[in-house]
Amino acid sequence: MQCGLKMINMNSDPQKKYDRLLALLGKEIPDEFDAEGVRWRKIKAFKHDFFAATGLYESEKGRMAVLKIFRPYSYMGIPYGLLSRWQAAHEEKVYKRLQDTDCVPKWIGRLRKTGIIHEYVPGNDLSSKSRLRDGFFDELEKLLELMHGRGMSYLDTNKPDNILVGDDGNPYLIDFQITWVQPPFPLNLLTYPLFCIFKDSDIYHLRKHIRRFSPGRISDAEFEKMRPWYIKLHRLIATPIRRKRRGYLRRVEKNAAHHPEGAERH
Repeated sequence: MQCGLKMINMNSDPQKKYDRLLALLGKEIPDEFDAEGVRWRKIKAFKHDFFAATGLYESEKGRMAVLKIFRPYSYMGIPYGLLSRWQAAHEEKVYKRLQDTDCVPKWIGRLRKTGIIHEYVPGNDLSSKSRLRDGFFDELEKLLELMHGRGMSYLDTNKPDNILVGDDGNPYLIDFQITWVQPPFPLNLLTYPLFCIFKDSDIYHLRKHIRRFSPGRISDAEFEKMRPWYIKLHRLIATPIRRKRRGYLRRVEKNAAHHPEGAERH
């Protein structure tokens, strides 16, 4: 009976419960690592959530890079480590396909099985404080259309923190972990209707940012006409789920004594 009580207490440990919800199980991202024959040292952690931990690093010669480690551990029996290997390989493929655009960070390499490394782009996330030059959104739209032409859909345009406003004034996209890539022929024929929806979604969310950060370019009436049925359906299903998830995460975070640098707070 006493052993059973001890087991329950261990499983309900607030810190362990919280750590399991982080990609590195509550550990900090590495202080340093070696990749491509270069030693990189941590400057700071950007973000640490369930799926990945991301940080800023600097080489001995002053080169800045971003390391992103996808979750290498399982969770409740789900082999996320296997999924993370695929995600790392997937992001590598997308980054390499877009290196000629100058609108994504330069690819550097891989770290073990679930880590990717790319150059750091000086700048800030798209926000109301961003100083956008004329043509910023036009260039971003051209990048999305170029991706579409190469059989890819970004699928994360709704998040302004995935759109960087470089210090050079140019737009950059990062985080391609959910980017859709069309399969080869003949499977691409089967997925083409879905690909069309994904492409429209990219442009719809771009229009949403234009409306928000460049007031007057798109009226409320025009924007309402643009909203497709699948966006409305997604909101109907996803919004209540997201609220419940955030409420649960807030409770778990509150009871944890330690939160690693960059840990996402809800």
